Amino acid sequence: LRFSAFVRAADGTDGLPAAELQLAVRSAAADAPSCRLERRWPARAWEQLVLDCPLPSAATDAEASIELVSVRSDAAALVDEARLWCAGEGEEEAGGKDGGAGGGGGGAASSAAAVPRLLHFIFGLSADFGGKPFGLVHHLVIAAAQHAAAPVATYFYYAHEPSGEWWEAAKPSLALRKVVAPTSVFGRPVRKFAHQADVLRLEVLLSFGGIYLDLDVLLLRPLAPLLSAAAPGQATLAHEGVGGSIGVGNALMLTPRNHSFFREWYEAYRAFSDAVWNGFSVRLPSRLAAAAPSSVRVLAYGAFYWPPWNPWGVAQLYRSERCLLRGGYAVHLWETKVWRSLLSSLSPAKLEAHGSCFAKAALAVLRGTFNFTPATLRPGERAEESLTVSLSRPLAELLLTPADGAVASAAGGGQPCGDDAGEACA
Repeated sequence: LRFSAFVRAADGTDGLPAAELQLAVRSAAADAPSCRLERRWPARAWEQLVLDCPLPSAATDAEASIELVSVRSDAAALVDEARLWCAGEGEEEAGGKDGGAGGGGGGAASSAAAVPRLLHFIFGLSADFGGKPFGLVHHLVIAAAQHAAAPVATYFYYAHEPSGEWWEAAKPSLALRKVVAPTSVFGRPVRKFAHQADVLRLEVLLSFGGIYLDLDVLLLRPLAPLLSAAAPGQATLAHEGVGGSIGVGNALMLTPRNHSFFREWYEAYRAFSDAVWNGFSVRLPSRLAAAAPSSVRVLAYGAFYWPPWNPWGVAQLYRSERCLLRGGYAVHLWETKVWRSLLSSLSPAKLEAHGSCFAKAALAVLRGTFNFTPATLRPGERAEESLTVSLSRPLAELLLTPADGAVASAAGGGQPCGDDAGEACA
């Protein structure tokens, strides 16, 4: 079957919304594929989208649809001359609208269970950027992610556009999508910008699928082996804390679109409360994942979240010479812990002079080598004393001096706060 339609952005659409046009062909026949063509936001000129879908000979009927998916933004599209027909071998595509040539919309069948090669970042939901404006560290995170994930597109969702030298350096590689910060979900207020980002990332992944990263998660190696190792239709996340003692993190997630795990997670926000800082972002998905082990794969915490967020882990990252695990896919930089003391004024010169595990990893991205070996623990090497004391307050006190109060926030006891919690959650 061949499904074609002409589309364009409607007049009056403001900028580039967080929206997408999706063509789909479905059949009830056994073993029939579900074919889908996902198109980033169209231009104001007409273009033709074409989706070819192979169906088994036993298929007697099929249905086609054109969907407009929009996440927290205003979007409108025009559709004309939608056609569904059996295309014979060698048949040429229909001509362009009004006599023009057909646009660049050719598409093949795609698996709804695959993780799309799309990167998603969220930033600037508050006008003051949560006190952490776009800087060198964010530019490096984006560059590392694009190298490791080889995406077909990198989406950057914002309510307030950043500015500055490093924003201008990163901007050309991004597909900007303006959104309205979600101040409520299912009628329940969402007051803090970090929780607003929690809601928005679920809506984005449900609508489009792909790979979501916080802007302080540095990818260390290609994600292709990770994706190929997952069972068809599985989402991939990782534990926070030894054995998932904190929960399942939402700072790096890989998923097909409209995944059942993410639907259940999002539906749970009908009872949203911010009484527990990470109650819905880390603790809730841990419970949901434990109940659905076949649909979501939860990796050990070392895959995404080593070193941990506590003072000992932060010291490993910013004080030791090597801290990365050989099998790790990412390192969470826990930017709030060291924003004022280091990252707010980070520069290439400071990285050259710093000599820490973080500095070595950052320089590998800045120089374009992506060689993280100098920051990686050697075979048999332990991370500063012993890996078995990752929650030890005495060791943290040995590694951190009183002058590092901004880094050495409370450890061991009390409610853990996300790295974007801010001073109100310490």
